[in-house]
Amino acid sequence: QQQKQQQRGMMKVAVGIDAEWRDPQLDCSIVQLAVHDLVWVIDTHIPLKTLEFKQQLHEVLEFVATSPVVQPLGFSFHDDLVRLLRLDPALSMDAFSSLVDVQAYQQQRLTCASGKQKRAERKQQAQLCRKKAPIAPSDSSTQYGQPSFVTRVVVAQLSPTVGNSSYMHQQVLGTFNTPRPSHSVQVKGGRSLKRIVQDVLGIQLNKANQCSNWMRRPLRKDQLEYAAIDAWVLIPLLHHMQGVDIVNN
Repeated sequence: QQQKQQQRGMMKVAVGIDAEWRDPQLDCSIVQLAVHDLVWVIDTHIPLKTLEFKQQLHEVLEFVATSPVVQPLGFSFHDDLVRLLRLDPALSMDAFSSLVDVQAYQQQRLTCASGKQKRAERKQQAQLCRKKAPIAPSDSSTQYGQPSFVTRVVVAQLSPTVGNSSYMHQQVLGTFNTPRPSHSVQVKGGRSLKRIVQDVLGIQLNKANQCSNWMRRPLRKDQLEYAAIDAWVLIPLLHHMQGVDIVNN
């Protein structure tokens, strides 16, 4: 049924994936999976992981990586993938071959924009030589729309317990106003997630918890919020870049 829907041109569901860790020598402490209005923060830093938990985690990661109806999104995903493979050795190295790395995508846009700008400058110079008259510069400033919809982000923290069934704690962290996608977004430089989000969405990310202690339990609310947004923001970010109207889609 999924294959038939895909053949009919059904749009894939974008899923942002991210991971956080403190010690580079250890596995990731949490894994975040985000859709447009929901984020799961999965606690993977458990000293005694049950076989059932490992199997369920593998099934989730494999589904996100290989499902024909899912479009996984990451940011500078190589380091995340290395730790995911440590966490789940059953995953293959090319499991996330369909993943769109938003950082690399932005770099491609910068390269294309640079080439277009150079061609436009050469064209303008040729027109100046022919007409012998100045050409008024075009307005290339960024045109962000007004916030037009609100996304509710919910964090679900899954913690397995030895000998008992898993339990899930859900907490509504808040709502976020996101600008309407614009086809005239200015392409700027910068490779960090904070810089790209600022350039494309016009939103300031708070990165204060980037180097916090992800191994300490329980995680603070601001840590959960930071982790959730890092995965969730990839979806409107890519949609803005592609000019997709995520208000009506």
